[in-house]
This record gives sequence, C-alpha cells and structure tokens, in this order.
Amino acid sequence: MRPLTDHCPKPLLKVGQQTLLERHIYRLVEAGIRRIVINHAWLGEQIADFVKTLSFDGVELLLSDEGCSALETAGGIHNALGQLGSAPFLLVNGDVWSAFDFRDVSLPDPKVHGLIYLVENPPQHPEGDFELTKDGWVLPKGEHNLTYAGIAVLDPSVFEALPAGKQGLGPLLRKWSQEHKLQGKHLKAVWYDIGTPERLEAMNQRLLNQEEGACGEKF
Repeated sequence: MRPLTDHCPKPLLKVGQQTLLERHIYRLVEAGIRRIVINHAWLGEQIADFVKTLSFDGVELLLSDEGCSALETAGGIHNALGQLGSAPFLLVNGDVWSAFDFRDVSLPDPKVHGLIYLVENPPQHPEGDFELTKDGWVLPKGEHNLTYAGIAVLDPSVFEALPAGKQGLGPLLRKWSQEHKLQGKHLKAVWYDIGTPERLEAMNQRLLNQEEGACGEKF
C-alpha cells in the first residue's frame, strides 16, 4: 500500500468516510461482540491513539502490540492468546472490506481447528486458495477453488504450541485442509481486498457511485 502506508497504518486508511478499522469495530459491536483485540505493529501508536477515541458501553477494546516488526497473522494470534480467552474467536483481517453481517458468523465443529469464509476469486487472485465441498469441508486447492476472505472463526488452543515469533496463517490453513480439520462457508456478501492504492481508489469510487445511485450492489 505504499506510499499511502509510509505515514499511516493500513487499518487507518479510509474507505468512504470511515477507516477500515473503525468500520470493523462498529460492525463487530453491532453484532454483539463485547471483546475486541486489535493487533498492531507498523505505526502502531497511531492505532493505539485512534482506539482511545472510541468508547462503547460494555465493550472491551484491547490492544496487542506486535513490536517493531509485524508477526503476521498466526504470530499475531499467538502473541494475543492471553487476551483472546479459550472460546473460538472471530478473526477479521484489517485490510478487507465486506458487507458481511457478523451476526451471521457460524461456529466450527468442536473437533476441527476452525472455519474460514471463502469468496469468489477476485481478479488479482484468479487461481484461488481452497476447494469447498458441498457439506462445508475445506480441501487443498483443486479444480474449483475459492479465495480465503480474511474472515475466520478459530480455536485458540491450536495456536498455543506455536513458537513465538513471525508466522503466517496460510501454511496452517493449508495443513488443516489436508488433515480434514478445517470447515468453510461461501461468503456471498460484497467483499473487497483493499491491498493496493489502486484497489482502495476503486473501492472509494464504487461507494461514491452507490451514493449517487449509479451502482446496483448492496453495501
């Protein structure tokens, strides 16, 4: 996302009138979630200062500092285990935008490691990540693939044995898909990966068109 993120952390970039982080937090609170843990690393002091401006009755907004270098998703989860509790938790990437209603989140079977949401493959990732069976099992990449949406419900206990430090979630998801330990849902709500300045600009243009009544998508 450079040069935009040279002086602003990605979750504080604005889509429309809201930062990505603010939108996630408000939608999670609307869904009834009462403890939200926010990982931060690059320019994390800006995120910490922003979170201090927010207040919701009965809602804990907790910060998990990854230090100077980002730990990636799995490493960040391991770093935040003390704040997550023992129940399955909802994971939402800070750089995705979706109209998905978090009140519709499904819990995974207790015998698996988690449940991930998958979307139709976007233009920038046409090969996809995983196959999804009709009965909701995530399989390794095959003939008919979908893309991981950056939204998941995961069992925190499976991260306890990980070594501390930088570690991505992707290799773990692929391993669990091979072990038949991962379930999935096809997310059909509007979804965008805000991963480049061009995609951010395109997303803002879509929202502008929506406000002007020129776009038929439901946001």
